[in-house]
Amino acid sequence: MKKRRFSIGTLSDIGYVKKTNQDRILIKIGEEYLGEFGLFVVADGMGGLKAGDMASEIVIKEFKYWWDSRLSLVVKEMNKINLNTIGGELDNLIFHINKRIIEFGKSINGRVGTTLSMLLIYRDQYIIKHIGDSRIYKINDDMIMLTKDDSWVAEQVRLGIMNIEKAANHPKKHVLLKCIGIKEELDIFENKGEVFKEDIFLLCSDGFYNLLIKDEILRALKEFKENDMQKTVEKLMGIVKSRGAPDNASVILIYQNCRKEKINLYEKIVNMLR
Repeated sequence: MKKRRFSIGTLSDIGYVKKTNQDRILIKIGEEYLGEFGLFVVADGMGGLKAGDMASEIVIKEFKYWWDSRLSLVVKEMNKINLNTIGGELDNLIFHINKRIIEFGKSINGRVGTTLSMLLIYRDQYIIKHIGDSRIYKINDDMIMLTKDDSWVAEQVRLGIMNIEKAANHPKKHVLLKCIGIKEELDIFENKGEVFKEDIFLLCSDGFYNLLIKDEILRALKEFKENDMQKTVEKLMGIVKSRGAPDNASVILIYQNCRKEKINLYEKIVNMLR
């Protein structure tokens, strides 16, 4: 029987300018009868605000708690994950996280914020929840961005006021219109889709993607492919650091493949009953 398995590469680097790394990442892998499923999160604490590292840390802790306490229970009780149902739960979780960060900000008499880009892969489906300017890409023959930047310059591009080239070098390119922890109202971006053969997912903070071009990422993937995702991210992070790395940079690279594995008699019986 073929079972789904992940090949993963990940790195988070402080860079050469910032005094602290305010990026946080989370990778959680579960197992069910068809193989592995996974939760992947990148949170980039806002350096212009107070205690950005604490904001991103709260995001990661809450998602970890949700995975350990809630998602494992869903899989155990229902033997599967319904992404439509989980989507609503994720929204509630993000609203809860937002409230926690706002309360934390009040406790230290400051404004605290973070981005969030989250990907849940289950069997051949994925769901994304996103706020801010971290990004998630799906890469196969091409590299497609699955999130949208909640930044001032991205809004100018969408309105046709500014082109992409000007936006990339604009002094306001780091100004966010939406993030977690500033306002009680949240507009959570969602994207859902299918995972096809040879798809690779890339989650990253702006400190990573701002110093790379698409062709460099595609070349690195072509060189290492699924055999070594870690070598791929190490090569790409090396390029980022060679260009000065003025910001924290974080990346998660995920490849899901199907491998033929032996299945025992008990699993065969369970599979027949599903």
